[in-house]
Amino acid sequence: MGSVPVIAKNPVKDHLAHGHPSVGSWLWTPSCVAAEALSYAGFEWIVIDTEHGAVNPENVENIIRTIERTNVVPMVRVGWNDPVLIKLALDRGAMGIVVPWVSTREEAERAVCACMFPPKGLRGIGGGRTTMYGLDGGRYMRDANDSIMVIAQIETAQAVENIDDILSVEGVGAAFVGPADLSASLGIPGQLDDEIFEQAVSRVLAAAKKHGVPAGMYLASPDAVARRIQQGWQLMALANDVDHMINGARQALATVRSMCGDER
Repeated sequence: MGSVPVIAKNPVKDHLAHGHPSVGSWLWTPSCVAAEALSYAGFEWIVIDTEHGAVNPENVENIIRTIERTNVVPMVRVGWNDPVLIKLALDRGAMGIVVPWVSTREEAERAVCACMFPPKGLRGIGGGRTTMYGLDGGRYMRDANDSIMVIAQIETAQAVENIDDILSVEGVGAAFVGPADLSASLGIPGQLDDEIFEQAVSRVLAAAKKHGVPAGMYLASPDAVARRIQQGWQLMALANDVDHMINGARQALATVRSMCGDER
């Protein structure tokens, strides 16, 4: 029999615990090729998006297999704060779970409970690929609760109001702002430079520092990510695979047209 791997300590979790920023990206397409390319690009983690992305559970397992070939940490954004969806993502090998629309302490507790094996939670026990189909001698079961990262998405005005309660829940590993939904909830959809939005996210960051929980955000531009890191944000997502493809293509095409005197 071949050697039995022991679940690695989550390097993103360790990195954040030491106060360092960590930059990852989002995977929107159900493509192992895109996942592999992003993994080689140097991101520290990749979130497979099953909430809004074109990814189904069957895709998730093979995408995680692809990411695991590198040192990148595979995470999954589940479609909802549902223990069944969370269990399926974890059993496929996710090392982090991004839970959308966590707006209350109770919802944060539900998310943590679904991610943790007893006695810390109520995650069901299965013998799938995470346990090497039962051949790992119980190692995954022993390590998983300390290694899995539970990321609560802060996407509503209610979540901002309840941020101290949410981040006081033991096991919440990060507060992650969804700027599009949060700005819409605040009545200023898409206006991420508005003072109302800035006040809200500043409140999230202050609470995160108070509770010793990393704060993060999804942003589309490198400049925006760098600016937030300088403010003290840590878990930063830089765009998604489709954005990277479009941005790279448009920049390349603009360069060609500029060099050829094409004014279009």
